Amino acid sequence: KTIIKKINKGLEFKKDCNLTTTIEGESKQDIINKIVNPKTFSKKYKDYQVMNFANSKKDEAFIYSEKQNKTLEQNTAKLKINLEKDKIDLTNDSRKALAYIVSDKLENDKSIFNGKLLGINSDLNFDTLNCVNIKTVRYHSYVSTDEMIFKNICTPNEPTKVISGQKLTLNPLTNGLRDIENSYLTNLIGINIMVELDVNGEIYYIVNLQSNDVNGSTFVPSASGSIDINDYLKNKNDENFTFKELLKYAMYRELSEESYIFINKDNTNNLNLNVTNFKVLGFARLASKAGKPDFFGKVQIKLNSVEEITKILNNYDLYQNKYLGSKTNELETMQMVIISKHDLFNAKIEEVN
Repeated sequence: KTIIKKINKGLEFKKDCNLTTTIEGESKQDIINKIVNPKTFSKKYKDYQVMNFANSKKDEAFIYSEKQNKTLEQNTAKLKINLEKDKIDLTNDSRKALAYIVSDKLENDKSIFNGKLLGINSDLNFDTLNCVNIKTVRYHSYVSTDEMIFKNICTPNEPTKVISGQKLTLNPLTNGLRDIENSYLTNLIGINIMVELDVNGEIYYIVNLQSNDVNGSTFVPSASGSIDINDYLKNKNDENFTFKELLKYAMYRELSEESYIFINKDNTNNLNLNVTNFKVLGFARLASKAGKPDFFGKVQIKLNSVEEITKILNNYDLYQNKYLGSKTNELETMQMVIISKHDLFNAKIEEVN
């Protein structure tokens, strides 16, 4: 009932403001060029560098710090977590823009994200950081900020009045990326995990093969997603609960959803595999998503023979068939692949297929 009331209120806002459809603001690439220009970095990011993903697209760059990542594992293991109340205040114009975007999605039968996720409110400078502040993120905050970053919305009867998404992204003092602590965005905490299989010293990886019209065929991590509020709530009372444990729990959950390997906090699992050595590998902010924070981790599974690889693949097929046509479970649309370390870093995807 609450959701229906909010939708109806949004439709009323839309009638009042009579917004046009969203229009492109300054070129997306122009904004990204500013984001990845080290001259625009604030003092908090003086140790950060820019790197492109393997596909070499300019808009797929990210910023990261080798110095911070070297100590990421040990520092996240010490950091306590503080859940703050989300304080994204919307102006009346922003509420109207939000109402327009939501109602437009509904009228065009588009899916709406309405989950309760977690965002981060702390810049990861471990020289000064002793606690990570996180916040709950709801759909209205996400739509009115993150989905606006490369767009403007204007009102027909006030052509000079523009609600600018660029202002959400760029710091007016540096003309570069805003610090997380001074950001208007949700800063959803992205998570990615790679599973390394050690078969008596021979290394394999579990990856997913993602195919779409934009990227073609691309290898992506064993599991990727965002931290859910329940990842925090289910563990917040544990005495040794740290930011590293939150990342680990969330990454294991995503792994269970995408690769159907269900690993508990003590590393016991549904396939009785020898799971060892979870490690937080790195942190980056994604340029194409206005500095969205993403964390990367790895877990090692030691196998006695290649027959255990077959067991992992058979388990994946079992769940894919089980969820086919299910209304309560989501069928994984990507294809899980187990590939040797040599082939992952050297072979072309067409050859693997």
